[in-house]
Amino acid sequence: MTAATGIGLRGWERSDAVEAKTRPLGQDKPAETTAEAACTYPAALICCSDFVLGTLSMTVAELVEEALAPLDLRLRHYRLLRLLFFDGPQSQSALGPALGVDRTTVVALVDHLERLKLAKRVRSEEDRRAYRIALTEKGRKVATKAAEIVNSVEESMFSPLSAEEREHLTRLSTRLLSEPGIIADAHARAIREESRHGR
Repeated sequence: MTAATGIGLRGWERSDAVEAKTRPLGQDKPAETTAEAACTYPAALICCSDFVLGTLSMTVAELVEEALAPLDLRLRHYRLLRLLFFDGPQSQSALGPALGVDRTTVVALVDHLERLKLAKRVRSEEDRRAYRIALTEKGRKVATKAAEIVNSVEESMFSPLSAEEREHLTRLSTRLLSEPGIIADAHARAIREESRHGR
C-alpha cells in the first residue's frame, strides 16, 4: 500500500507512523479544515481513491438524471442524443462500444428515443439489412435543451473548482479511461464480451 492511504498491510489498521508523518510539527491531531469538519464520510474511506471516485461518479449521475427527468431522459439517453447530434447518424452496432453498453441496452435506448420521436431508425445505404440511428428535428431541439440543462448542472456541481482545476480533473480522468492500463483494458474487455454474447 502507498503511504498516501495510510492503510496497514492487512488493509484495516491505520499506520501510526504514516499518520505521524502527515501531521504538522507539534500537532497531536491532523488539522481540520471547514470542509473536513463538515464531511460525513469515514476517514477510513475518504482516503481511498476508489471510494472517492466511485462516490463522485454515482452522485454526478444522480444529479444529472434528476435534472433531465422533466425531459423524460436519463443520462444514457442524453449521451446517445449528444453522440448523434455531434457525430451524425450511427449504425446501431456501433453505438454499444461508443456508449460503453451492450446491444440489448442500445436497443432499449433507441426504442425510448423513438417513442419520444427524438430519433428514428433508417435503412443503411451500404447494407439494406442494417439500420442507422438518426436524430429527428425534434431530437435536435431536445438535445440542445438537454445540453443546456447538463451544462448548468455541471457548473453547479463543479463550482468549488476553478476552471483550471476542472480542466485538469477532466484531463486526468480521460487519461485513465483512454491510455493503456488496467482501467482502459478492463473497459475494452467488458465491451468485447458484451458484443460477443449480445447481452
